Amino acid sequence: MTDTFPASLARGVTRKECLDGKTLKACAFKFFKNRENGLSEMSIQWLDNWESEDILKRMRKDEHPQFMLGFGLLQTATLDHMKTLEEYEGMDYCYARSEGNPYHGHITVPLEKDEVTKMIAAELAHRAKYVSFGELLLEEAFA
Repeated sequence: MTDTFPASLARGVTRKECLDGKTLKACAFKFFKNRENGLSEMSIQWLDNWESEDILKRMRKDEHPQFMLGFGLLQTATLDHMKTLEEYEGMDYCYARSEGNPYHGHITVPLEKDEVTKMIAAELAHRAKYVSFGELLLEEAFA
């Protein structure tokens, strides 16, 4: 089965040091190693519909909104373009549905490409639009 991906996705911001005013820094797009599948992964939320945005904003950590600092909003077309570039060879994305969140996904890179993950994080930070917690992601995606 092939997934159809929506036009936009969001990455939640959890650390103040990853924001410079309304500009996202590369640390907002950090990859984590998953040795089980041989990939470095970054969690994202596919913005399929209003429910996907609602689930994202209801996520909690210590009884507070997990992403109260806001979100990095990206167009899927940005990832599609990046995947065509030689320096980002092996980059991909997918749904990684979890119980209670069918919109969860990953951006992935093979584990042996540590330097590539840093370049991708910087590129995503540069291309992402910062959206505060109170703004509507889907409206901003098409503004």
